[in-house]
Amino acid sequence: MPTKENKCLCALCRVEHDLLDSLSTQTARIHFQILAHSYPILNQFDSPADMIAQLREHNDVEGVNHIARSAILHALVSSVADRIAEETGQQLLLLAFMPAIHKTYVEVCQLFPDLGTDDIAQQAWLVFLEALRLPVVTNQNAYLPAALAKEFRRKLFRWAFGETRKSVPGDEISSIHPEPALDDDFEDAILLEHLLSQAQCAGVLSKEECDLVRKFKCEGFSANELVSTDTGNTTNAVQMRLKRIFKKLRRELAVSGPVEQHSERNESKKTSTQATIFAESMAISNK
Repeated sequence: MPTKENKCLCALCRVEHDLLDSLSTQTARIHFQILAHSYPILNQFDSPADMIAQLREHNDVEGVNHIARSAILHALVSSVADRIAEETGQQLLLLAFMPAIHKTYVEVCQLFPDLGTDDIAQQAWLVFLEALRLPVVTNQNAYLPAALAKEFRRKLFRWAFGETRKSVPGDEISSIHPEPALDDDFEDAILLEHLLSQAQCAGVLSKEECDLVRKFKCEGFSANELVSTDTGNTTNAVQMRLKRIFKKLRRELAVSGPVEQHSERNESKKTSTQATIFAESMAISNK
């Protein structure tokens, strides 16, 4: 039975402890046997606890057979999508990915303390279960673990940003600093918030224009999904409006220079990231 060496008492760890204990029950073994009957790759394990122990060991050891590990995880993801012992598959995946889930949870708690740790924990469970069903995850093979972890992280941070914008004035969001250092996608989001806040304060963009950019760049809405009387009556109209907004932002940057960086150590990286944001922003295609 895998055990936790740390003494963390967060909501995630409490639920994890209960799930780990439940794996030793006869009921859990029966459900696992039903699951293994449909996905023979799971027959190599004597119990669900043995499988979790091996999956976690593979997380920490270099040179292991990552293809085999991905195949096991793919079977569990398929069981959720196919609704074959769905609850068992969900529980096993939650336990297998708990180190990644917990790490992202801690980062969100540090960056968004006003959201509340229990609320973040509850949302982390929901977001992870949603990510399991995304085509970008279910269609993966050898890269499934990385794809699932990335989609979970992206969705949880998107939720946190959305909740923060509901309660914090737009000109205060830019005060959030990413500590500890995060991946490129999240740093891009932080930088974009700085750029939009600067442009709105300078009167270059309206609040509505900033919100439109956030929906397009941060929340992943397509131009077609953004069609409305407020943003444009057609997909092409929304695309053209976005292009005009990005043109204004580039002009503002040319006048005022790059936004203040979080640290001199990240200066060159942020400048490169800034260029990437605007290069990608102009590649607006019909969807």
